[in-house]
Amino acid sequence: VGLPGGLALGAEGTLYFSDARHGTISRIVDPLGKAELQPFAGDRKTPGNAVDGPVPAIEARFSDPEGLAFGPDGALYVADAGHHRIRRIDLAQAGNPVTIYAGGHAKPGDGGGYLDEDNGWKAQFRRPVGLAFGARGLYVTTGGDGRIRLVLPGKDGISGPVTTVGGGNPQPTAGDRPAFLTRLEVLGGIAAGPDGRLFLAEAGGPRLRTWRPDGWITTLRFGPEGPAWKRPVAVGNGPGGILYAGDAESREVWELKPGT
Repeated sequence: VGLPGGLALGAEGTLYFSDARHGTISRIVDPLGKAELQPFAGDRKTPGNAVDGPVPAIEARFSDPEGLAFGPDGALYVADAGHHRIRRIDLAQAGNPVTIYAGGHAKPGDGGGYLDEDNGWKAQFRRPVGLAFGARGLYVTTGGDGRIRLVLPGKDGISGPVTTVGGGNPQPTAGDRPAFLTRLEVLGGIAAGPDGRLFLAEAGGPRLRTWRPDGWITTLRFGPEGPAWKRPVAVGNGPGGILYAGDAESREVWELKPGT
C-alpha cells in the first residue's frame, strides 16, 4: 500500500480503499474475520491516461484516486482526482467494468476546470477528492478550487446535470456565510447526514464545516475539549449522529458529537 485515500464499505462487508500513489483500488475481504487483501481495480504496471469506454476494473487506469462511495445502484464511484473525473465501477457485471460517470471532457494534464452542465459528461471538475451520496444525488468536493458540486442521477449508469451548491469565492471569508459567498480552502472528504446536511473536511481552514440545505455553510464547533485541527482531510458518519474525522498532520482520528 502506497498512499491510502478513500474508504468504502460494501454491503457484503468488504472494505474497499484507494491508493493514490499507485493508482489502484484494493479490497479487504471479510474484514472482521480472516482478512485477505485483494487487488480490485487499477493497473499499476501500466501508467497512463484514463480510457473513456468500459474497461475491466483490473485494467483501468486511475491517477491519484481519492474518495470512494457506493451508490444506490450498488456501483462503486471513484473520485479520479488526477484525471479530474468521476468513475463508476459496476460490481454487478463480469469483470466489474469501469466507465466515466462525470467529467468526460477532461484532458490529461490540463489541470481540470470548472463548468456546470446539464450533461454530466460535459461538466468539468478540478481535482475531485470527496464523494458522498445524499437524497438528491452524488455530492463532490473539489480540492483544486474549493467547491461543492452536486451530480444529479441520470439513467443506465450515466450522470444527469451537474450544479454547484457552495464554495468558490476567491476572496478570504470568515464566519458562517451563505454557501456561494464562502471560500473553502483545500477541501478533503465529505459525508452526508440523514437530515440533508453535508459535513466537510476543510484542510486549509483548518476546520470541519457543515453545508445546510437552506444554503448556508457553518463551522462545526465542539467546545474547549474539542480537537485543535491541523489538517483535517477525512470525515465519515457513525451511529447516532457521531462523526469521525481524520487529521493528516496530527495523525489523529476523532470521534465527535456535533451540538454537544
